[in-house]
Amino acid sequence: MQNLIDLLKSGENQLMRRILAYARRFDYAKYTSTLEEAWRMSIAGLTDSIEKSWNFYGRVPEFGPDDDFRSDPAAYFGILEAQRHRERGVSLCMFLSFFKYYRQTYMDHVREAGFEQEYMEEALRFLMCVFDRMEIAYCDEWSGKSCNEMLLELQAANRYMTNEKNAYLTVFESVSSPIILLDAEGGIVNLNYQAAVLVDSAIKPGQNYYSTNGMRQFAAMHSDASGDDAMAQINRFTGSRLNEHFGWLSNSLEFSGVNGDNSLIYEAEYPAPNGEKRCFEVQISRMLDVSEKFAGTLIILNDITERRNMLEDLKFLATVDPLTGAYNRRHFFDLARRELLRAQRYGRRLSLIEADLDHFKEINDTYGHHVGDEVLKLFVKTVADMLRTSDTLGRLGGEEFAVILPETPQEAAFETAERIRRRVAELSYTSEKGEVRFSVSIGVAGIEACEGCVEDSVEELLKRADFALYDAKKSGRNSVKVFS
Repeated sequence: MQNLIDLLKSGENQLMRRILAYARRFDYAKYTSTLEEAWRMSIAGLTDSIEKSWNFYGRVPEFGPDDDFRSDPAAYFGILEAQRHRERGVSLCMFLSFFKYYRQTYMDHVREAGFEQEYMEEALRFLMCVFDRMEIAYCDEWSGKSCNEMLLELQAANRYMTNEKNAYLTVFESVSSPIILLDAEGGIVNLNYQAAVLVDSAIKPGQNYYSTNGMRQFAAMHSDASGDDAMAQINRFTGSRLNEHFGWLSNSLEFSGVNGDNSLIYEAEYPAPNGEKRCFEVQISRMLDVSEKFAGTLIILNDITERRNMLEDLKFLATVDPLTGAYNRRHFFDLARRELLRAQRYGRRLSLIEADLDHFKEINDTYGHHVGDEVLKLFVKTVADMLRTSDTLGRLGGEEFAVILPETPQEAAFETAERIRRRVAELSYTSEKGEVRFSVSIGVAGIEACEGCVEDSVEELLKRADFALYDAKKSGRNSVKVFS
């Protein structure tokens, strides 16, 4: 029989797939796992029992009236399997009926092996006797249990499964990220505590997992409403559509389920009841349905509010001058180049004004740098309030600033600069050492409509405005000059 044993061991995958196909075809899979690895283990254990039977008997194991089938090496693995299935509430009839398909699986595999007729008949006879001895051992083991023993066995198994369920629920409820489980139609099947409190902050951990009576009693104890009303409060999630309770999730994606096996990740903002906005990274994927009984969708929400705020802060620090709130030099040049490119591409006008506070060093020396900082902030706020939303204000360094004015000829830019100059001359800042007044000198430069004209650059435009600014300072400061 060594050829038979070698055939069974090398054909483990074929045997596993054949018995799994029987389980699915005849609806046994709904009572057991459909994981291939679980079936592979059962095939490996069964083949091992067949090999041990040959090593023990060395012949076809015929039957005798005094045989002890429980100690038969052929039946050892099968008896363990029978005990496991009985503990799960499987009946002897159900177990034996499906075991017939195990026999059929092995018999078919041998018939298709291409053995010579005489050897094949002997191998089939050997297998048939081994499987018969297993079945007799199952029945003997099963019938040897009293009703009370079987009841105690089931109770122990139920306690074990209940503890496993409680362990799952403890983990599920303890996860800090909200989790939502949807069925194949997109209805809510379950959600953990962190997800439930996004809908109702009064929800308590584990509130969804009591039995019907227990839930009614629990709800009545923790609610002013009647038991049925409180029960409805708890069960309002199950079976409802996602958009009934999580509209901010479904509306942002028009979510009705994930098609195919692909996962999806996106961001969504949650409008908290206290008015604060929280941001979640939404991970959506099909459930890994290893048992083919729980098709549906898994949604995990990761709170990235703090991370987003940090990114916004970093973005702010990377683009904005922290003292005045104007764009910093680098970001100003990036935005100015973008505007200049647009003007060159579409043949539009664009102007730049460069401003420098007059005698700013004297303000610092006389009143202190902290007063100088306040003067800079006052200047930027005043100028920003006078500009259009399309204009860009940046701090080039120290007390030097620049403004890009899209769609603006030099004449109009000069008028804007003059208004700024006059308004700044009216400003004052009250310090501990007295009132501080200051002025600004401004240079203006621009490009005329020139479609396809690319010889200008921001640096060149700024250089022209700088020449005009020099003229303004040379002429006595507190003035505006245009580059010509």
